[in-house]
Amino acid sequence: MKTHRHRESVKPTIPRLDDLVGPGDGWFVEPATIDPEVGEEVVIFLRAQASKIEKLCRIEPFLGIRPGIWRNLYGQVGYILFWLSAPKTPDVPMASSVKCFDPQSEKELSLWRRLADQGHWHLFLVTGNEMRG
Repeated sequence: MKTHRHRESVKPTIPRLDDLVGPGDGWFVEPATIDPEVGEEVVIFLRAQASKIEKLCRIEPFLGIRPGIWRNLYGQVGYILFWLSAPKTPDVPMASSVKCFDPQSEKELSLWRRLADQGHWHLFLVTGNEMRG
């Protein structure tokens, strides 16, 4: 997997995470415009403490993904497990998150479909509102 670094070019075009999801740390999947010529894309953000982000930046992490659907007493729940690991140990997560959604909701599914249809994905490592990756 080739890693491409945008660095300074994306800072003016990525929305502030505080404005999108509040000040908390975590994984966020949000629409954003990175390149005006391409237009809006779905982007994955991992916001964490600076020490964790610095460690992930040093190893150029591998992004792992596992989708699924689970049935419970209330109906079906869709989920996507995201994790980051070192390239030499892809089965040992350094950071992970599960995003759940209603698989019957077109509104919720539309974001995941857009992400799946993209030819490439953007993962941004963020501490506070500062890009580090």
